[in-house]
Order: sequence, then structure tokens, then C-alpha cells
Amino acid sequence: MLQRMTKQTTRKQQKPMKEKRQRTTLRLPEALWKAAKIRAIELGVDAQDLVVQALAAYLKKGGAR
Repeated sequence: MLQRMTKQTTRKQQKPMKEKRQRTTLRLPEALWKAAKIRAIELGVDAQDLVVQALAAYLKKGGAR
């Protein structure tokens, strides 16, 4: 019950991304994609949104130059 409430709260706190999205295909290591999906479930977000947020944060910090 507490976990369900946490997920609902997390979803409400996150702002939906309004930007137009470009469809693309990435080849990720299976273990990395599985970990991302598990983390997305824990946070109550879509795996796609989790990857977008992670990539945006990485690039904002300067990324691999």
C-alpha cells in the first residue's frame, strides 16, 4: 500500500515532457536496459522517460567531451 502511494506521488510530481520526440533505436546492453526498467518501476515512471531524464542530466553536467 505504501509503495503504491509513493508511486502515485512520484507520478504527480514529475512534469510530463511537452517537447516533440524523435523516434530512434539504441542498442543497449541487456543488463543496462533491465536495470533501467527496474528503476523506472521503482520510481513509478516510464522507462523511456527515465532514459530521457538520465541523458539530459548527463549532458547538462558536460557529458563525455
